[in-house]
Amino acid sequence: MLEKIHNYREMNFSIKKKNITAIGMASPFYNHTEEQVLLMLYDHGVSVIFSLEAQRSETIGNVFLSMSPNNKHFTIDIPDFHPPTIKQFNFLFNITENLPNKTKIAIHCLAGIGRTGTMLSALSLLEQITSLSIDSSTKLMNYDFNKSHILKIKNEEHLVTNGVYQAIARIRSLRNSEHSVETIGQIDALMILEKSLILKYSTTAS
Repeated sequence: MLEKIHNYREMNFSIKKKNITAIGMASPFYNHTEEQVLLMLYDHGVSVIFSLEAQRSETIGNVFLSMSPNNKHFTIDIPDFHPPTIKQFNFLFNITENLPNKTKIAIHCLAGIGRTGTMLSALSLLEQITSLSIDSSTKLMNYDFNKSHILKIKNEEHLVTNGVYQAIARIRSLRNSEHSVETIGQIDALMILEKSLILKYSTTAS
């Protein structure tokens, strides 16, 4: 049933020793009714939804919250084809890091490609960097910021760091995800985020 949701894909992250399942998808009203899609998500165990698209976000929240007093809904309004800000990345992280182990979350924009793919890539970066901070502060201090990998955006090649490359490549390897992260601005935002996370966790480790 879940495969009927437009651009549906599911990922497992280990963030600060907690397992979080993140679902990326198009908006619940993209090719179904909100009620149909939200009920499928709820039945699958999803208890937290992040809407990156303001359109009908209030309706989505009201329907989802009515299904259980334990459900949560958050709106992070990012214009289409635009990158999230550091503040918006951190909002997602702060909520996710404080969720119970084995929580399932869903993230959607309109079509579930650019903005959703960028946020999933951000969670992948967070997983990479927090795992390094747990493993060794030396690895954080020696983190490689060289732009040595090539990513394609609409057939144009762009150089990125290894960390950002691995994060985006992981998302793009999934079904319905080959075009995830679709603008240069979104890639640049992830590289800025990468530096911010390294600074944060290097300071914490020291």
